[in-house]
Amino acid sequence: MEYEVLNEPAWVSRFLEGKDLTLELEKALEVLRDAHYDPQARAFDYAGARNSPASLALIRVVRALPYMNLQQLEDWKIGLSFWLNIYNCLLIHALMRETEEPLGPLNKIPGLFDHYAFNLGGMAFSLDVIEHGVMRANSPKYLASQPYLQPSDPRSAHGFKWIDPRVHFAFYIGCQGSPKFAVYHQNNIEAELDLAAQHYLGRTVSLQRGKRRLGLPKQFKWYRDDFGDDAAIIEFVAKYLPDVEVRDYVNQHAPELTLSYSNYDWQLA
Repeated sequence: MEYEVLNEPAWVSRFLEGKDLTLELEKALEVLRDAHYDPQARAFDYAGARNSPASLALIRVVRALPYMNLQQLEDWKIGLSFWLNIYNCLLIHALMRETEEPLGPLNKIPGLFDHYAFNLGGMAFSLDVIEHGVMRANSPKYLASQPYLQPSDPRSAHGFKWIDPRVHFAFYIGCQGSPKFAVYHQNNIEAELDLAAQHYLGRTVSLQRGKRRLGLPKQFKWYRDDFGDDAAIIEFVAKYLPDVEVRDYVNQHAPELTLSYSNYDWQLA
């Protein structure tokens, strides 16, 4: 795979010398989010962000990442927050490259998920590598049968040992069907992932009581093995539904419910 690396190594700014780059990434992403992301519309201003002070400050951090030691990411909370943040950061950088002209559905952009990459610790990580090779414990991509990374690939050493399915509601894809853009913090990652699941499922889950049908976002179909069988999926969904009355109904009628999956809206937000 030939990657277009978006953070070629550069001299590390003196302001970053000796600092924890995982924390610097959190801070820089917060500034970018506050400057260019509309949480109500769930839309990012790519044109406004391009070459803005917030974007340039983030680029300074990202260009230091080729020199980071990835071993520090073995700590679960540090790794979980970093990989989510770097995924969302890479997605935004890739779309800033692609939004010079009006876009169609993001899933029709050639190479968006497997061509653009960041150099992290001397290795290229694309969006797909981060999602499937690392955060999904080197699981196959949808409709594939083999692990995403070969055992001989040095990046496979950084794959998680198990899958936390809440990450599916934390990956920012930049489209109408995407979870919101959030920044994740190693000192609060568990609560933030719970909130991400609650926010996304509260927006995307539907219940037809007469038909005993629970409508779910497409992630539950694409990555069914990450969640389990129907009973496990219903239990997971009920846990994170913000509406207490709907949650109670789902729990009480779980054996009677059938599942359906809504179409995913890939149009740029």
